[in-house]
Parts: sequence; structure tokens; C-alpha cells
Amino acid sequence: FLGVSLVSREEFRRNVECGILVDGLNLVVTIVLLYAVGIIGAVWALLVSEIVGTIYYLRYMRIGLGSLRGSEMLRRVTESLLLLAVVLLDATMSNVDQLFLLKFFSKQQFGIYSLGLAFQGIAQSIASVFMGTIQPRVMSLAGEGRHPEVSRLVDSTVTLFLVLSLASLTLLIPA
Repeated sequence: FLGVSLVSREEFRRNVECGILVDGLNLVVTIVLLYAVGIIGAVWALLVSEIVGTIYYLRYMRIGLGSLRGSEMLRRVTESLLLLAVVLLDATMSNVDQLFLLKFFSKQQFGIYSLGLAFQGIAQSIASVFMGTIQPRVMSLAGEGRHPEVSRLVDSTVTLFLVLSLASLTLLIPA
């Protein structure tokens, strides 16, 4: 919600900064807490990084609580609950494969699969940084009707991302 609010106010840089802060902090704190307290450290790391991210977002937000009226607030809560149901359904559907694998794989095989999912999450975070930094410029150029420049910018960014992905694969496969 806070990230979308910043984007709607065209504060793209702040939104990307917070995403990088949360993802980076989560990675570092997860590694430290996994060694210090075990698997529950990953949960604590997620909690810590999200709290820090929320505090960072709130520094730049100007939420007017006086503009919320009873009926409007009820409508917003109803819409939010419907969106929550959709998000929970999506999370459930995207994790069904893990339930099947947990049933048929050994603990070691499932651990390797989970490690692969963690690397996939890191790759998605990197991709979101690329998208978050290029999106405002692409939208601005497209709005001005400068479509050839948009194509060149998107092509060069995708090429850079693919080169970095291939380079990282040479390190991740042995790991």
C-alpha cells in the first residue's frame, strides 16, 4: 500500500530505494540470524526488514486520516478484504507444488528445491530493481510519443539484465 502510494505521487526513486533497502537488509539479516538462532532467524529477518521498510516509507508519506469517513472506510475495508482473498488464493496456488513435493521428495531433495526457490526469489528481486528504475523513464518517453527511444532503452536494459543473469549463473550453478 505504501509503495503504491509513493508511485502514485510519482516518487519512483523513494519506492525503489525502499525495495532495495528491504531486500538487502532481509538478505544480510537472514544470513546472520540463520547462523545465530537457526531457521526461525529467517522469520525474524523478514519481520525486521519489513518493519524497517515500513518506517522508511512512512518518512515520506503524508496520509490524511481526517479525510476518512465511516462509510468510505467501510467500502475500502470491503474492497481490501476482497483483494486479500485474491492474494491468499494466489499464494496458495503458487505453493501447491511444494505440498506435492513435500509428500513425494525426501527432506534433502525438498531442501535443495527450497534453496533453488530462494535463488529464484533473489533473481526476481534483481529483475524488480531493473523494472523499477526503468519504468518511470519508459513511461515518460512513451507519453511524449518517443517510441524509438523507448524501444532502445528497453532493449538495452533487457540485454544488460540477460548478460548479468548469465554471468551470475556461472557462479550460482557450482554453488
